[in-house]
Amino acid sequence: MTVFQAIVLGAVQGATEFIPVSSTGHLIVVPWLLGWNANSLAFDLATHVGTLAGVLWYFWRDWVHILSSLARLALNRGRCDDPTRQAGLIGLYIVAGCVPAALAGVAFGDVIEERLRHPLFVAATTGGVALVMLAADRLGRKERGWASAELRDWVLIGVAQALALMPGVSRSGITISAGLALGLQRDAAARCSFLLSAPIIAGAAGLQLGKDFRSGIPLEELQMFIVAAISAGVVGYLCIRFLLDYLRQRGLALFVYYRLALAALIVALYFWRGQGMP
Repeated sequence: MTVFQAIVLGAVQGATEFIPVSSTGHLIVVPWLLGWNANSLAFDLATHVGTLAGVLWYFWRDWVHILSSLARLALNRGRCDDPTRQAGLIGLYIVAGCVPAALAGVAFGDVIEERLRHPLFVAATTGGVALVMLAADRLGRKERGWASAELRDWVLIGVAQALALMPGVSRSGITISAGLALGLQRDAAARCSFLLSAPIIAGAAGLQLGKDFRSGIPLEELQMFIVAAISAGVVGYLCIRFLLDYLRQRGLALFVYYRLALAALIVALYFWRGQGMP
């Protein structure tokens, strides 16, 4: 992998981690179209580190407030003012919301990685979740802000996040849809989705680091690691900012149609030159 390839593929991963258009679908199509090999120990870890940095960078004030409130809540044994208590509870809700994806990852992660990355499966999930997004966007009440989300909401969004282990689903797409179905406003659903993503991305980075530590990362890939991580982080930050602003004014239709087109493209490419696709 060259430096230019690391920049481009890092940017693709950084964007599609947060824009609800399927990161797996793009990491199948883009390298195939350009004739690149995206399979790299350093690349997988770099994109996890980069996207984690992007989401922590954008929401750093929220995380400082949540974690400090959670600490005060624990030290004072629950005796805090209402704003501190609410922020601390959100921290606990986020932890609870991450449990479904963590359990699913431990139980099924290897099976999913080995058996569900077929391009036609990715096309099916990319198109199918597009229809789920369309239904949630049109039928959801969109009445509640993100701070109104309760434990039940976070856990149900977390269950949706577990489904995103399947390639093509899109973690942001399915979790935003779940938030909309629960009555959250579009930007509120996206904010809950992004806050919930940080511990999961951190966990994925930790697991990948363990694999890479055992296998060893060649020294020549270190530069690619740094470049891909920076690219993924910067683009991820910008895409979070874009999507939150976009969803305050508009719906998910643009992303739905894009996903349907991407699914059709994956199918077309597969039957055109299927043996050359990853």
